[in-house]
Amino acid sequence: LRFDEEPLPTLDKERLLTLRFERGKDRPAYVVRVDTRRSGEFRAQRADEPRAVVFAAEVAELVEPSAARFRRLDLVHIAESELRSIELRRGSEVERLTRASAQSNFVIEAPIHAPADSLATGELTRLLASLQAERFVADAPRAEHALSSPAAIIEVAYLDADKPTTTKRFSLRIGAETPGGRFAELEGQAGVFVANAQLAAVALAPLISRTSLATPIDRIRSVELALGGKTLRIERGAAGFAAASGTATSPEQARSLAERVSTLRATRVTGYGPAGTEQGFAKPYARVLVETDAGQTSTPQRYAIVIGAEAGEGARFARRDDQQVGYVLSRNSVVGLLGPLTSTVQTSH
Repeated sequence: LRFDEEPLPTLDKERLLTLRFERGKDRPAYVVRVDTRRSGEFRAQRADEPRAVVFAAEVAELVEPSAARFRRLDLVHIAESELRSIELRRGSEVERLTRASAQSNFVIEAPIHAPADSLATGELTRLLASLQAERFVADAPRAEHALSSPAAIIEVAYLDADKPTTTKRFSLRIGAETPGGRFAELEGQAGVFVANAQLAAVALAPLISRTSLATPIDRIRSVELALGGKTLRIERGAAGFAAASGTATSPEQARSLAERVSTLRATRVTGYGPAGTEQGFAKPYARVLVETDAGQTSTPQRYAIVIGAEAGEGARFARRDDQQVGYVLSRNSVVGLLGPLTSTVQTSH
């Protein structure tokens, strides 16, 4: 900020920080004395200079003695294939994923039984198995790191590479946001670091499959749309999908509707449990009733995709009536799904 003509006063050791810089190669060492008594300023002076230099207070963090600054940034080295379970605690919510072997997919065991999203889970396992710090920021947690009441706690269980029958574990706490990610710490290891922003984003969102609203097309028996007092129903027959009796739509439109139901993918998951009133399910915008044939491991099924209020940019909240999970469907998904109702349809009375 400026030079200060007034030299640093003589201070006791508790109020004066002394830094000694050894430069080697026959170059003389020099000493810098630091005084941080003035509010909002950081004053430093070389012992062989007559004047002090004044910096902004933030500079103090750069010279604060900290072992964390010398820590390696690579923290965990595990083969992804060795991961067996991941438990994520977000406040009172606990989500647990497990798999039996390296060849099997992770499935959600709690708070419900459901497939895990392959894309999100793959990203999470990759980042956890090769966990790296963006940077270390402190030797011990402070209040601003929010690690005593973290946004998430991630418990990871994995097989020991040297003893495949032995399970090892590590625990990662994710705290407050900061540039580049979120503050974090590994249980049993000193030092607060910044965890990758992508790791934090994936860990803080439910990992249930974003395709849970969909049903494979070869299992769809019928689909019925209901919007604003109008309905459209298609059914699968020997020749493929066609309009049900009382509904007029082409075989091509019927097939297209079945394909859209089979490929539905939510843009995000809002959470487990009951829906909030703001999501508009008390008076739904639309309903999609899906009837399915039995698969190899399941029984015939009938469920409704309930579409609620707008969630921004034309997207809408959505749920299955047989799951306690909330989703958001993009505008394109909603328009594509309900588009056939702009054609000739049956009007409900």
